[in-house]
Amino acid sequence: PVFRTLLARGLAQAPEDLPAGIRTACIAQWAIVEVACFLNTLLFLFGADLLALGAAVFTWGVLIALAPTRERWDRWMTGA
Repeated sequence: PVFRTLLARGLAQAPEDLPAGIRTACIAQWAIVEVACFLNTLLFLFGADLLALGAAVFTWGVLIALAPTRERWDRWMTGA
């Protein structure tokens, strides 16, 4: 819900401000996932919990999947 709200707010801006709104929403989304990854990594390092390791690996995968690509950027900008 947080990402969609920020993205909708960014898309409601004037066309010349559109990249800034999208960038803001993406940074917020990546930060939320990064916090989950960081906390699970710490839980694994301090407690040797394999569930935390699995969650950390999963969130690393999500971060990689969310990485911006030229195609994704063009899709965001054109709305296609």
